[in-house]
Amino acid sequence: MLVWRVEHETRFNSNPDLVKHYAGPFRRWEDDVTCGAASYVSQALIDWGHFNKFDTPEEEGLPFASYMVCGCLSIQQLAQWFHHEAGLAAMAELGYVVRSYEVPEIALHKGKHQCTFVISHARPVAQHALRVLIDANTMPEAA
Repeated sequence: MLVWRVEHETRFNSNPDLVKHYAGPFRRWEDDVTCGAASYVSQALIDWGHFNKFDTPEEEGLPFASYMVCGCLSIQQLAQWFHHEAGLAAMAELGYVVRSYEVPEIALHKGKHQCTFVISHARPVAQHALRVLIDANTMPEAA
């Protein structure tokens, strides 16, 4: 199944206990305080209050272990999380992109507003500019 995720273009998580994967915007990057600050700034730029309407993975009943990451099942679903055009422009300047992954059903857990998946089972498919999220807000949800 195709899964969509916002990640940094070049930076990886740095915890040696985790499978190496591109860093998402909601976790501090432990190897560089500046990167952690950029993550927090990006949260503020995309309207943190907006995220309060979404549940955490755990609140949605999804498993979320150290070897898992969050994503969305469609570009339109991801665009619900990342909808603020100026915030997305600022995140793009910080190095964030949208990546899609092919994830086997056995490694995927589906929730109402997001999914969690085992990153080591995911195969990268494509990388897109954050602009696709603005464009996705005008596209109908696929059936």
